Order: sequence, then C-alpha cells, then structure tokens
Amino acid sequence: MTGGKELVSPLRLIRLESLMTRTQGTPDVTVGIIDGPVEVNHPDFRGVNIRSLSGSNSGVCKVSDSAACMHGTFVAGIICSQRGSQAPAICPGCAIVLRPIFREESLSSNGVVSSTPSELVRAIIEVVDAGARVINLSVGLIGVALNVHHTLQEALDYAGRAGAIVVVAAGNQGTMTASPLINHPCVIPVAACDDNGRISGGSNISPSIGRYGLMAPGVGITSASATDGYATLSGTSFAAAFVTGAIALLMSEFPGVGAAEIRRALLTSSPRRRMITPPCLDVEAAWNILKATHNKSINNRRYSVMSAEIQSEGLTQDVRVSQEGILTGAGDTEGLSAVAAIPAQQSSPTASVSCAPQGCDSAGQQWSFIFALGSVDVRFPNMGVEKEFHQIAAAQDVGGVTSKEVRYNVLKANRHLAKEVCWVLQIEGIDTYILLPSDPFYLDMLVDCIHPLDSRAEMDIDVVIGLKGPIAPPEMCSGLSLPIVAVNNIYQCDIQKFSDRATKDTIKKIMAMADNAGEMDAHRAVNYLAVRCDNMYALVSKKCGSDKDGGYLLEGIDVKPSRLGAARKILNVIFAFYHKSDGYREKYYIRVDVNDKYPFTVGELSEYYENRGA
Repeated sequence: MTGGKELVSPLRLIRLESLMTRTQGTPDVTVGIIDGPVEVNHPDFRGVNIRSLSGSNSGVCKVSDSAACMHGTFVAGIICSQRGSQAPAICPGCAIVLRPIFREESLSSNGVVSSTPSELVRAIIEVVDAGARVINLSVGLIGVALNVHHTLQEALDYAGRAGAIVVVAAGNQGTMTASPLINHPCVIPVAACDDNGRISGGSNISPSIGRYGLMAPGVGITSASATDGYATLSGTSFAAAFVTGAIALLMSEFPGVGAAEIRRALLTSSPRRRMITPPCLDVEAAWNILKATHNKSINNRRYSVMSAEIQSEGLTQDVRVSQEGILTGAGDTEGLSAVAAIPAQQSSPTASVSCAPQGCDSAGQQWSFIFALGSVDVRFPNMGVEKEFHQIAAAQDVGGVTSKEVRYNVLKANRHLAKEVCWVLQIEGIDTYILLPSDPFYLDMLVDCIHPLDSRAEMDIDVVIGLKGPIAPPEMCSGLSLPIVAVNNIYQCDIQKFSDRATKDTIKKIMAMADNAGEMDAHRAVNYLAVRCDNMYALVSKKCGSDKDGGYLLEGIDVKPSRLGAARKILNVIFAFYHKSDGYREKYYIRVDVNDKYPFTVGELSEYYENRGA
C-alpha cells in the first residue's frame, strides 16, 4: 500500500493477465528484438527459444555491465523471461530472434551508446527475413534533422508487406517528437505511463503518437539484469516491450488473423480522443474484438467472451501517410551520414540525429521553447464552470449569433470566467497544449483568438510563443493530459494577407508537416518563417505564381544545421523547387537562429548550393 492506495501491477493495468493464463505464446510466432546484446545465460532465459542474427555485433553479451547489454537483457526479460520470474515474462513460448545493433564497446565521447540508421535498416530487413511477425524497436532517432534517408522508410515498408507489426518506443526526452520511425503505417509508437495509467513526464508525445500509438507501463518496471538477477528501471523502451509481448500472445491465440487486423483491434480497444497522448493498452478488450469475429480460430479452443465494454472513438482507418508534408527531391541521398541510432533511454547530442535505446526516463523535465501555429479553443475544467457559462449566456440576446460568437462575447465580458476556463491549442485538429497566460495581458489576447474570423477567411492561425513545461494533471482540464505552455506572446495571423494561392498553400504545407508541434528547433525555425518572413513568400510567389518565372512547384522544405552554428543554434531552412515542364531544380535557403525563445533570421534568403555548404 502506498498513500492508502493499492498499487496496480503493470500486467493488471493493461489487462494482460487473463491472456497470459491461457497461453505462453507459440513457437510459430517469431518475435524480433532489435536492441543491444542479451545475457542469454541468465536463469530466466533457460529453455526459451532464443537465436541471434549477429550482423556486425555479437548477440551474446561479452561485457555484462555494459549499457548495451543491460538494456538488451532488460527488454528481453519483459518479453520472454520464463514464467514465475520477477520479470513480466509475457511470451516465453514464442520464438525469439535477437538482432543487436548496439555494440558493447560503442560508447561515444559523451557516453552515449549508439548505432547508425544504416545498421538499423539492415537489422529490420534481417529479422523480417528470419520470420519475425512482431518487431520490438526500443530505439529512437533524435536530433534536429527533419528528413531521414529513404532506405529507412523502405525497410519499414518491407516489414509491412511481410505482415509484420513494428513496435517503437516513443523516447524519453520529454519532448514533442517527429521521428520518421513513429510516422510509418506499420508502426505502433508507445509512450510510457505510471501505475495509475498517467503519461510519464519524460515520455515523448506527438500528434502521431496520440492518433496511432498506445501507452503501456514504463515506470518502475522490474526485469532481468545482465549483472545481478533483476533491476528496476523506467522508460519507453520497456513500455514498448509490453506491447510487443501482448501482440505476440494475440498472434498466438489467433493464428489466422493478419497483422493489420490485430493492429486495428489494439488501437480501437480503448477510447481515443483527438489529443497528443494515446490511450492505455487494453489487451482484454483487443482480445474481445478479435474473438467476436474469429470465434473458431483460437487454437481450436472455446472461451466465453470476456466481460469488457469496448469503446472505439476517432480511429476509422488502419493506414496513414508517413512524413506528410516533409518532402525531399528525387534522388536525394543525404541523411544517413548525419544520422545515428542510440538506445531510447539516453539523451543525445543535438547537432545530429541519433538512434538510441529508449530506456530510462529523464530525472527531471526542463522547460523548452515553443513557437507553434494552431487554433486556440476553450474547455470547461469542471461542471460548475460550465453551468456558470451557460447561465450567463442564457441571459443574453443570442438571436442570429453563432455559438462561437456567444462563447467569445461571454468570455470577453466576464473576466472571471476567462480565468477559470482551460485554454487549449489545437494543431491540425489535435489537442496539443494547455495554455497558461504568463501575464494578465495575455488573457485578453487568448480571448481575442477565439473571436470568429470573417466568413471569407480560409483558416484560423494563432501563433503561440512560450515555454513548454510538464504534463498537466488530468483534473486540471477535464481529463486532458497535455503539456502546459506558459504563454509569453500570442496573436492571430490572417492568411488573407497572402496575396496568391501559392503562398497560401505554402503556409498550409508548413502547418501540415508531420508532428509539427512547434517544439523541435527545426519546426520552430520553419514556423517562424511562416508568419514572419515576407521574403520567403515573395520567392514562392515568384517561382510558383503567374509571372514569367511561374511554372515551378515547391517540392519540399528541409532543415539542416548551419556550419555557422558553433556558438549558437543556427539552422538552414532550405526550399526546393522544380520546374513542371523540364524538371529543373533550384534550392534557396535562409538561416534562422533558434538559440533563444524568439527566433530571428541571420542573413538574406539566397540560392543554396549543396557542395558549398552554408
């Protein structure tokens, strides 16, 4: 007992216990673990069908106390320890294929265990070829780059075509992530939660994770230690392992069911709100969904349907577009050389993208800068505030007035209510941040942001600049578990000021970038240009408009570190155009300093030459 409240075990939290009593998994279901090497001589792995695809690294630990070995062993312990151990021991009856990508001796100069995306690509292909139906990737791609080499996407495509589900740890930097790993249709991204089912403060989140991901236990997890029996750790690496094990058991129970249907059952098993935090894994509800349509395929055994109410909201399809809006030119081969892979538990240098194990939560969460584009909305934190609002609204003459106008008029005239309601920033229709004005002046600006626009306006763009802090407790805003942003500036940007269709399409493309929540340095730079750089729109209008240079299309927007950024964070935002008739390509760039809360441009918009650098 803790504080008078009984702790819920990780297996009970995700309702996995019933399925584990029926099966340990079957050997015809192969689970691929792409991670560090595993201490296979640990007593918990005795009798488990484990084989290694060594690749360039040994699958067996040589140095038991190395970070790579500790991480790989811990993850494997969750998935396939023998039943009766202190580890979760979800599916020891399945066939396990290990493909290490983290070498025990691969500590970088700053102590980070790392690998490369090219090694990750090879590992994905090899475990698929080895028959893996579910693949655990407790790794993360971390850094400033928005684009990763197309071969990583092709490897995930390969896994999807083979009927595999790829489970990916969200990462533990406590940020809005935009990793291409979590934006692929065959991937289930996994955030970590505590034993109350609340999102971990160190877990990465994003619109993609909220739409297509799950939460699973990732705080205070006990599993096999490579050095001394067992260890207790926290992080999204370990949350991902719970989802991987659950999928393996469902595949064992329903051998004739394809990956897409199992994935759909998992993602529709819990109520899903349009927000950046995903629902918690509910294995029993997923089992019920599959049982309802595959009653005769449960290993020729008959069971009564588990008593569980199954609610599914918001998810109506099983396919999504990866990296939508972040495009590169045909034949672009940049990316892998500047990208590294590290375990999900670690932090990595910000100068490049890294692939790493995603095991250990950050000890504390730092505030980070936000420059976000979205739409401000209002929520009632409790019934009392909602009743007060409706009583005041009922006393007004609302003839011919829309509900949005009523909301604006009531909050404008009743400051006490404006202070009580929850202010939420939606990005691409997804609840993303809870906004707290850092000064009373900004409360008035928040109210102004909900003023209905002219009926001719194509879209509402609210610009929010501030500091992102911790996840709000559910009771703060009617159950919304979103990051809190202390607002330092907020204003409306009227897209009508842009004179032609090409420039309007550009800002829409920027806002539609995958997981552009305005926290990553690259996204802050692009968002700043979207609302502050008239020269960018003049260029787009010239290239894509109706004058003599018209005939070009904006092919893509890329962001790379500038070679001038030794002392400050300076990024090159690169605009790639190609001509519709002859395919001729041109690139232009402008430097943006994102070192501080308020970005600014460095130099002029100029033509970009790949071989010269910038």
